[in-house]
Amino acid sequence: MPELILQIAQFLYDQPQGQWISLAQLYQALPGQEREMIDDALQKLLEQDLIKATFQRTDIRLGPAGREAWNDESIVELTLGMPYVGQLYGAATVQIVVTGIHGENAGSGFFCHDYPGWIVSAAHVLRGREILRINDVDGRVIAGPPLQIIAPENDLDLALIRCACPAGVKAIRVEWRRHAISAMEPLLVLGYPSLPNLMPGLDHISAQLRQVARDFRGEREFLVMSSTTLPGSSGGPVLSRRGRVVGVVEQENMREQLGQNSVHAFTATPTLYLAELSEAQ
Repeated sequence: MPELILQIAQFLYDQPQGQWISLAQLYQALPGQEREMIDDALQKLLEQDLIKATFQRTDIRLGPAGREAWNDESIVELTLGMPYVGQLYGAATVQIVVTGIHGENAGSGFFCHDYPGWIVSAAHVLRGREILRINDVDGRVIAGPPLQIIAPENDLDLALIRCACPAGVKAIRVEWRRHAISAMEPLLVLGYPSLPNLMPGLDHISAQLRQVARDFRGEREFLVMSSTTLPGSSGGPVLSRRGRVVGVVEQENMREQLGQNSVHAFTATPTLYLAELSEAQ
């Protein structure tokens, strides 16, 4: 299905903008594809408002949203939805095991397309600790000490760890646009939380953006999201419907240190602040 969606989108994108194309023309342009599969893909594109169709649905064209999605290479993710996003980028999310006061602690991180050869994580996962090992989605050790780390000495809770991305793993792109997501937009959080009596595994958490807030000093913005995550998720990516990472989990549970039980929010550091680490590469 992903390849078929790309073929359909490319064919429509190559047509003069605003021109209607008959289904017969599309079928002829994709001779190796079954018509039922093409119709199924078209229905998914229509549901996401990426293509437009006439009332009788005999003619179609790429819509403005579809043209934008084609240009930023997110049309497949938008068409197939969050389950596909999680499947596509799950392998890029790693577990980072570090020294702790009472044994080992763990956090999360991810291979970043915009920083080839680096893992992005939260700085607080690494500060004052030594990385013991980095595990992939299957629990295999892919890196160990010594590892180069870039972390600011200020209050920015982002860090980079030098590590080669394994072959076949699709690194996650950063969303650099400040207003790319809106309140109540669905998001996907990936990470490795600690769950009682279970081996660590990649967790998929559905969330929504509640607000973009500032701390009391007003120096930085934070993404405040519905739902909760558990310790071990810090440093994990927060993904938009486009399959772009918009934030890095910063505080898994906004009230856990206050001993309150009913918590339905967590925060993330916007990934656009990664630009502050760029010069240090």
